[in-house]
Amino acid sequence: MDQQDLFHYLSAHAGPPELARYAAQALPVHAALGGCLEELLGNGETLARTERYGLLQGLAAAWPAGVPQGTVAMDIHYLETQRVDPVSTGEWVSWLHWAAVNRGRRDVADGLANAGIDLPWQTLCSHQRPYGVFGPVEGEVGRVDRRPGLPTPTEASGLPDRAAG
Repeated sequence: MDQQDLFHYLSAHAGPPELARYAAQALPVHAALGGCLEELLGNGETLARTERYGLLQGLAAAWPAGVPQGTVAMDIHYLETQRVDPVSTGEWVSWLHWAAVNRGRRDVADGLANAGIDLPWQTLCSHQRPYGVFGPVEGEVGRVDRRPGLPTPTEASGLPDRAAG
């Protein structure tokens, strides 16, 4: 049995409590070594049942030079670098849910919410820019500090606009 087969076996079988505890910790590393970590990260229900530290180990094994931009892996990476330190599994899954909603990954967010874990909160909607996204975002137009029809801060103050001259 190779790492990918082991990942699929552990994902599909809750088994005895000892196997479930092992899977919660080791599933991301098996997925990384089997080349299918993206599959795990795209399945909210399976993702919710994995331990945070195991996810970080899986990310390090899959992408030793750094996680890819614009992915659920990036969200997990940024939650770690911002020192989000949840006190419970439910809080961790709530943070993952928040990040998935920010990224527009409703499929992952719904899976996280439906995993049978008691979440202290759920994010209903978000207009926050997802982690690691730079430049224009599809569906968003214009500058963050300017709304069409409203004066810029410089225009409102009556001062000359240095950028214009």
